[in-house]
Amino acid sequence: MKLFGRKKKDKGEKSQVNNGDTSLDLADNSFLQSLPARANRRYSMAYSSSPLLDPDQSLDDNGDIDTPEYYINSIEKQAGVEVLSSLCSTLQTKDSTWTRSLIELNGIELLLNVLQSVESCSADNISSDVILQSLAVTSLLHLMNTKFGIDKAIETPNAMNRLIMCLDTPKIDTRSSVIELLTAVCIVSFEGFRAVLQSFTYFKNVKKEKVRFFHLLDTMRTNQDDHEYLAIALALINGLVNTPEEVEERVQLRSELTRLSLDELIFKKKSIPYEEAPDLLTQIDVYEDEARADQEELMDRFAELDINIEDPKEVFGFILEQSEQHYNHPLISILQNLLTITRRTDSGLLSWFLIEKLIQQIAMSKEAIGIDDKVHLNLDDLLSASQPTVAMMTEQKRMADDLAKTRDQLKRVTFELNKATSELAARQQESSVIKSNMFNTVKIKNQELSKLKGQIRRMDAAFFEENASGVEDSKQDQNDFRIRTWQHQQTATVVKAEVW
Repeated sequence: MKLFGRKKKDKGEKSQVNNGDTSLDLADNSFLQSLPARANRRYSMAYSSSPLLDPDQSLDDNGDIDTPEYYINSIEKQAGVEVLSSLCSTLQTKDSTWTRSLIELNGIELLLNVLQSVESCSADNISSDVILQSLAVTSLLHLMNTKFGIDKAIETPNAMNRLIMCLDTPKIDTRSSVIELLTAVCIVSFEGFRAVLQSFTYFKNVKKEKVRFFHLLDTMRTNQDDHEYLAIALALINGLVNTPEEVEERVQLRSELTRLSLDELIFKKKSIPYEEAPDLLTQIDVYEDEARADQEELMDRFAELDINIEDPKEVFGFILEQSEQHYNHPLISILQNLLTITRRTDSGLLSWFLIEKLIQQIAMSKEAIGIDDKVHLNLDDLLSASQPTVAMMTEQKRMADDLAKTRDQLKRVTFELNKATSELAARQQESSVIKSNMFNTVKIKNQELSKLKGQIRRMDAAFFEENASGVEDSKQDQNDFRIRTWQHQQTATVVKAEVW
């Protein structure tokens, strides 16, 4: 059976892992047995030779021994190897009612406090600390082998932070048990998933790691011949990367693991026979199937873009084309700032990872944006902070549009003005030609008139010199000549009037 498959949980939804008993969880304490490595394989005490408590001292406030109240009092007073060894032996024989009573008496938090004290103490008694740590984790396996116990652990403040610190232990069985517990918490509810994911960030910060999951992947590489341990660790990884609803977050988590060479480790183990490591190969199949399904989902999402989203040049070209459609788009500023990030140092690489994470969160429209689960900025607040800039850019765009419209109007007016000017110049030239022609006509008429006047004067002079016999004929000729002269004068007058 494949574990942690495609079905995702809604936020706040609890995993349905009970047997129908909603009041008590799984009646047979079998919840952790759904994990690839059986939790109860280590329930037999590794330190059964350790002396149990003296029966005379195994009393609670009422004088009863072997009760939840007794173990609570004993752990509060002094959580030694003897007390926890006795608790582990008792948990193997008690029913779920007894276990529930211990949980309700705050037993899980007390055991987590024991783990915290072991983590914070010095290395003087390292051997006894490792034993105490192992016994506390084994006791937690019993208590959290029920959904009620896991829910109680999730409700306990900083429970996963205290538990995950036990990953840094030299005892592989203890580390495996911690991973099983983290896996169970991760798949029970969305709150559990967030708590486990945040605990890895906490572990990274405390241990001064550069990236999350480094220690987990490092132990997998160190113990790569231990197929059972690899199956347990990969089950946790599948629980982490397959739980988020958003495909971008699932892909981002896988990217973190890919950068830590998980893919290379998986590739090496795919060739082993199924009979040698069925749980490990099942987890490998789940991891690869889910990764392939998420990649197909991403491809479907970008199918309408008609570009190869795996080709950075095509992706950048598409983004550049989109940015050119918006006035004063910040793309060039973003690219210029990216140029200033150093590429040859660890801090520069971490800056790129941080940019990737923040952009993914913004792209997913997550309510809270941040680098971990403690430091967050509200996305609405960030967008509100950007509103003045956006408003200013919008106003600038409006003004630019108005200016463009004004320029277009000015171009049209200038064109019409130039056209009118050209027409006026043509008409002025035409008028000048007409005037010149008229002046020439007047000049010609004046010349003709002058010639006629000269002829009249000559005729008048000749008139008085003519003899009497030709007086009558001369008078008739003179009258005809004067009529023609008068006609020429009228014509000259009309021409002058037309010119003026």
